[in-house]
Amino acid sequence: MSTSILVMVSVLTAVEVLFILSSSEHALKAFLGYKLYVDLIYGVGLTLYMGLSGTISGVIIAAFSGFFMTMTLLLASKIIGYRKRKVLDDGKVVWVEYPPTITVLSVKTMMTTSVSKIRDGYNNLSSKYTSS
Repeated sequence: MSTSILVMVSVLTAVEVLFILSSSEHALKAFLGYKLYVDLIYGVGLTLYMGLSGTISGVIIAAFSGFFMTMTLLLASKIIGYRKRKVLDDGKVVWVEYPPTITVLSVKTMMTTSVSKIRDGYNNLSSKYTSS
C-alpha cells in the first residue's frame, strides 16, 4: 500500500468523526472540550489495538489517523470554540462556553503583518544590493 493512500485514509478517518458530531453543535463543542481524552483513546488506543491484532499497514493508518485527529481537534477547537462541564459550589452542574480564538479578523491581521514583513525584508535586501 502506498504512503499517499495511507495518509488519505487517515485524514478521512479523522475528519469522519467530526462529520458525525457536526449534526449537534452541543455534542461537537462538548467533544472538543475534552479533546485530550479523545486524543489518548483515539491515538494511543487505536494504534495499540492495531498493533496487537492487525497488520503493519493498519498500525501505520492508526498512527497517521491519531496525528491527523489531534491536528483536526486542535484547529476545530480554535475555530469553533468548545464547551466544558463545571461543577459549581452549590453542586449544580453547568456547561461553560469557551469562544473561538481564531477569527477571520485575526487571520486577516496576521496575513497583513506577514505580507508587510516579507515586503520590508525584500525591500531591504534589494536596496542593499542595488546601492553597492
